[in-house]
Amino acid sequence: MVYMGSKNRIAKELIPIITQDLQSNQWYVEPFVGGCNMIDKIDHPYKLGSDNNKYLIALFKAIQNEQELPEYITKDEYKEVKANKDNYPDWYVGFIGFVCSFRGKFFDGYVDNNILKSTGKYQHYQKQQINNVLKQSAKLNDVKLECCSYDALDIPVNSIIYCDPPYNDTTSYKTGAFDTDKFWQWCRDKVKEGHKVFVSEYNAPDDFVRVWQKDISSILGTTSRTVTEKLFIYKQ
Repeated sequence: MVYMGSKNRIAKELIPIITQDLQSNQWYVEPFVGGCNMIDKIDHPYKLGSDNNKYLIALFKAIQNEQELPEYITKDEYKEVKANKDNYPDWYVGFIGFVCSFRGKFFDGYVDNNILKSTGKYQHYQKQQINNVLKQSAKLNDVKLECCSYDALDIPVNSIIYCDPPYNDTTSYKTGAFDTDKFWQWCRDKVKEGHKVFVSEYNAPDDFVRVWQKDISSILGTTSRTVTEKLFIYKQ
């Protein structure tokens, strides 16, 4: 699923590093599961994904339960649901808010099917998005989904944890205030409890070690820039 901040483009490089020590009886855990674009590529029987956006988790649970998805959402319907979320099922709000929004950012602007590109061709955005979600659905059947904050998630002992939190310098990406200092301390605590924790970020405190990095093109809002994606672990 197209989702703001997705690691879909670099998942094939991150996953071998994160899962290299994953044992057959261990849990793989993502406390910031987002659009499920990492966890859906993990071939493992024990997977736990969580996010604090109730509409997002409701959407993925509905997909797991083979909920029939709308074929098309009009702009009027988009505006109606955005203004009156409490009048609709959470999964439906999640579907419209993410799948029918520009670059998968929650209700950040309606996108239609026929979008004229600079090449002169039309992009059937909604149709592509819905097809992407349907293709993804088969890969989510064995994922246990929870809706809660990362620090409230009940994590099985000795898990492999991958975190893709809101980045510290990307304010327009945030859905609310995010305490980065608290998050990094939580990571330290989890490692001391026996878990192995990986974190995607641009930068990290000095006691975290970079184990991978790559320059990629990133779009935030309407601005395109080259950023250095990094993967960190805690150095005890």
